[in-house]
Amino acid sequence: MQTILLQLVTIPAADNPTVIAILGFVLWTISINLMIIGWRSVRVFSGASKINAFPADEKHGPDWYRRMLRAHANCVENLPFFGLVFVMALILDITGVSDRVALIVLAARIAQSVLHFISTSALAVTIRFTFYSVQLILILWMVVDMLIRFLSI
Repeated sequence: MQTILLQLVTIPAADNPTVIAILGFVLWTISINLMIIGWRSVRVFSGASKINAFPADEKHGPDWYRRMLRAHANCVENLPFFGLVFVMALILDITGVSDRVALIVLAARIAQSVLHFISTSALAVTIRFTFYSVQLILILWMVVDMLIRFLSI
């Protein structure tokens, strides 16, 4: 059975834009997590905070830190959705659309997160929403393309 499955699945090249975008999204999410851990570690090891001073259900830390927490949560919330669509394109070997949009989606995700870190001004929120909208529109395009392919079989 495993041999049959391996014959059906094409292993994409490491330089495939869809693969790069999936790995990039994961690495970006991990990077934000490491920044959070770094800030907390500095606080704990300097004696400025106790190790249990970061409750998830209470505000703590400066504004930029709380925005970083929210940006990380947003990445974690969207990674399964993003990843599933891109992985489906790889598994089904229909990466025509995903290869064209994958790196744009990743760049929009990173830009959205960075804007989340640095500002809550009306302009920054508007631009951040635009980057999020770009991601959703491009992923929706991929889903529609997949549905059209399946319905026309």
